[in-house]
Parts: sequence; structure tokens; C-alpha cells
Amino acid sequence: MLEEDVPFEVTAVDNVRASANDGDTGDDRFALAVEYDPDATRTAGVNQHDLFGSEITFGGPLVKGNVTVDG
Repeated sequence: MLEEDVPFEVTAVDNVRASANDGDTGDDRFALAVEYDPDATRTAGVNQHDLFGSEITFGGPLVKGNVTVDG
């Protein structure tokens, strides 16, 4: 298992459509961008930068229930 502390940025959009989160363009959405350090400690010869590169973004629709985005 790889473990390391990484800086990240989270963004989200709340389109106030409660039960209508069905995978189309009006849905509540999120994105999580993570920056991996190329010099982070390696486990079994690799770190997360080796696997994902310097930055990776995970994201997509929030499709379960009425999601509230505060911030």
C-alpha cells in the first residue's frame, strides 16, 4: 500500500436538482485535483507520482440523493 500526504484542490457544483441527478449535464458535479511529489518516499520502488504523473483529476456527477455543496 502506498501512503503519502499530497496537496489537493476540490471543486463542486450544486445545481439544486435533488432527485434529478441522472447523469446528464445539469447534475451536481465534483472534481478533485491531486498533485503528486516526484521525490516522495517510494514503497517497493514506486511512489504515486510514478503511477499517476504530477497531477491527476478525479471527478464526475454526484448521482445519489440531494447533494448539498457548501463553500
